[in-house]
Amino acid sequence: MKKGVLDEDGAVRCPKCRSTSFRLKRSFKAKAALIPTVGIGTLAAPKRIKCLACGELFKARAELPPAPPKQEPATSLRPFVLPVVSSARPDEPRGTLVLARPSMQWKAADILKQLRPDLDKEGIDRLIQGTRWAPQAVLADRPMSEIESFARAARKAGVPCKAVQGHDGQFWPPPPSDEPTETATLLMRRSVATKIVLDALSAIRPDLDAEQVKTLTRGERKEWKPVLVYRPIVEVETAAAALKRIGVHIDLVPGSRA
Repeated sequence: MKKGVLDEDGAVRCPKCRSTSFRLKRSFKAKAALIPTVGIGTLAAPKRIKCLACGELFKARAELPPAPPKQEPATSLRPFVLPVVSSARPDEPRGTLVLARPSMQWKAADILKQLRPDLDKEGIDRLIQGTRWAPQAVLADRPMSEIESFARAARKAGVPCKAVQGHDGQFWPPPPSDEPTETATLLMRRSVATKIVLDALSAIRPDLDAEQVKTLTRGERKEWKPVLVYRPIVEVETAAAALKRIGVHIDLVPGSRA
């Protein structure tokens, strides 16, 4: 016995004449099942449908129409093209191009190859991995017109970049400053030596090898270990925010002036 057909609007139609005028009918077996148990038989009895237009009998269960071919979603992302930048003015402010954590790492790697031809594949991967705990500086101390052009082109390609005039202290590592600044000490408690914690500590303390970085995560439960000692307050606050974001217990102790 044929099954009903669903049209585009989801209505059941006769498989022969495509009419929607029909009524439900029960077979002899279905009617016999209603005698001993009326309630259960009413629910379990199979139903048939009779088309009032052509008299065709078909099953109540309709066949779904064939699914339309799957189409790729349209995207508004543009390929990254290195913009042509005019010469900077002598009095133009300087800025930094900052990369946030990208959702498409392959796209970010392709852009970094053009922006930073001095980096090899390992250096580009390290820069992208560093965005897991804090935004990273890609180009520093460059004219703002150049930085803004690069940032716009990267955002159109789907990679989150922003142009920061000077330095806002929201990414690691902060650029050096010749002006005197307050200092502080960053302390941390024992932590689980996960890869993201070890990577963050390696970026904060590039002078330590892998084993020395692991020693910072060990110790007694309530023991505080110094991570940065008497460093500029901007640098310590940036490192503290990065470690706190990934669940490390930290403490910041103000120090004397440099």
